[in-house]
Amino acid sequence: MDRRICGALSLVCTVGLALAPAPPALGQGAVASPAPAAERFADVNEFLDALEASEENLRALWCQVQYDRRFVLQGDRQIRLGTLLFERTPSETEGEPASRAFEVDFTHLILGIEDAEWRDDRQSWTFKDRWLVERRYDEKVYVKRELAPEGKSIDPLRLGQGPMPLPIGQRKDDILARYTPSLVQASEGFDPEDTTDDKYAEYAQDAVQLRLVPRADVADADDKFREIRLWYRVETDGGLLPVLARTVDRSRDIVFVQLVGVQRANALPEG
Repeated sequence: MDRRICGALSLVCTVGLALAPAPPALGQGAVASPAPAAERFADVNEFLDALEASEENLRALWCQVQYDRRFVLQGDRQIRLGTLLFERTPSETEGEPASRAFEVDFTHLILGIEDAEWRDDRQSWTFKDRWLVERRYDEKVYVKRELAPEGKSIDPLRLGQGPMPLPIGQRKDDILARYTPSLVQASEGFDPEDTTDDKYAEYAQDAVQLRLVPRADVADADDKFREIRLWYRVETDGGLLPVLARTVDRSRDIVFVQLVGVQRANALPEG
C-alpha cells in the first residue's frame, strides 16, 4: 500500500475523533497506570477474573469511538467516528443478571483508501430491553428489531451477538465456553506495513492484550470471527479500562474499534 496513503489515513487515529461530539464529564474516574500492565497478572485465568470483577463495578461509561473496517477482498475501507454510551443496571432480584443498554452514535464517515472521502453521515445503534434500534438519519430509516422474546434476556455486548465488537463487560465463563484465551504482548496483532496500525499500536502500548481464538470443539457456522484481540488499561484501583478491539472475521475482513477518552461514572447524564 502507498505509504503516502497510509500516512494520510493515520491522521484519523490522531485527529479524526476531534470531529465527533466531545463527551461531557461524567465524574472523576481512576487514572490509568503507566506500569507494564501484563506483569500484573500471573496467568490468563487471573486476568479473566479481574475483567469480570471490573464489570461488576461498572455502572456507566461514555467515550468517543472510532470504527475502522477493512474489506480485504475488495481492497476498500470505511471509518466511522462518533460516541459510545453504556449503562449497566443491577437487578433488584437476587440471582438475576444485570441489564445492559448501549448506544453508538456515529456522526462522520471516511470512505476509501485512495483519495479518501470525508462526509457527514449520521447513524446510530441503540440497545435496551431486548430491542435493537438502528437509525440512518440521512436516509430517514428507522429499524427496530426484537433480539429476544419477552421473558428472555440477551447480552448485546457478548462477542458475536452485537452489531459491533466492543471490549466491555466480557464474562469469564462466556469466553472460556467458546474461545481459547491467552495474554500476549500489547504490541502484537498490528500490520507493520500500515502506518494507521502504528497509531493503534502506540495507543495500546501500555495495555494488556487478550487474544481469543475460537475453540475447535465448539466452532460452528455461526462463529463470526477467526480471531479477536482486546486491549485493556489497568487503572490505579485495579479496574480494567477497555481501549481497543481488533477482529478478523470469516471473510478475513479486519475491524478495529478504538475507544478514546473513556470515562466511568455511577450514572449517565439525564436524557
